[in-house]
Amino acid sequence: MALVVLTMMVLFRVSYTDGEMALANVTRFASGDLFSLIGTDCGLTRCMEVSHGTALPAIGGGECVCQCRRETPAFREDRKICVNHINECSMATFGRGATQPQIPFVFLPLKGQIVYPSKEIIFTDIDDAICAVTSAQYLSPSGWVTLRDLVDNDVPFGLYRDEGSTYLQVCLRNSNKLLYHISTA
Repeated sequence: MALVVLTMMVLFRVSYTDGEMALANVTRFASGDLFSLIGTDCGLTRCMEVSHGTALPAIGGGECVCQCRRETPAFREDRKICVNHINECSMATFGRGATQPQIPFVFLPLKGQIVYPSKEIIFTDIDDAICAVTSAQYLSPSGWVTLRDLVDNDVPFGLYRDEGSTYLQVCLRNSNKLLYHISTA
């Protein structure tokens, strides 16, 4: 019981120390991420205020659940806005043509498998380059965090070439440990 009360007091303090509502949870969806807020001051316009005009209240999502619009489907926790591209990732894109997603919605496959196998990686402004993945990062609420394989501290991804196309491949010993690292960081 003491732990529950302590947790509730901490959440209450976090919610109101800086005058803003605290971010409680983010759920990724291809049609637009959902994010929930902690606090009692949650009206119809609160989602617009918190996300700087990029999200709306989620239909049937509860009192303080917001959803990014289809045209800006990804919620950036570090900036608290919904976006349709990430400016820091301009060197390569997934796919070609009109079906090229700005931020692909992918699931992390097992070791040796390809991330987003239906789309190759296209390098912009680079002709016939020999490339390698030298670092990997993921976006956290506090910004970019380096991602390493917990077993050997190596980069968890590599490039796979097949018939002139380049793909991103999972190269770690245990993908469950990577998922654990991502979810706890």
